Amino acid sequence: MAFVTLLLHLVVSCSIVLSRCKGDPPETLVPSVQQWLLYVALWPVLAVLVSEGTKRRDRRYHMHLQKTLRVLFNTRLGHGSGSKTISAE
Repeated sequence: MAFVTLLLHLVVSCSIVLSRCKGDPPETLVPSVQQWLLYVALWPVLAVLVSEGTKRRDRRYHMHLQKTLRVLFNTRLGHGSGSKTISAE
């Protein structure tokens, strides 16, 4: 799914850049078409890499929290579930 989104974004971005650069653009403050294409091609890849890295980090952190909660739960369960002696009065 991410690849399809990336490809669709790349096509739309390239079409926008190419439609804007048809005429002769002024030479000041306008990057070349190659610079635009480089930017359009690289920033979505960077965005996907950051997104995937964040998901990996979140997954690891979630697993860490689940392990910690499991230890706490087992400790509390073991602490209170021992055989209780009922004193006869």
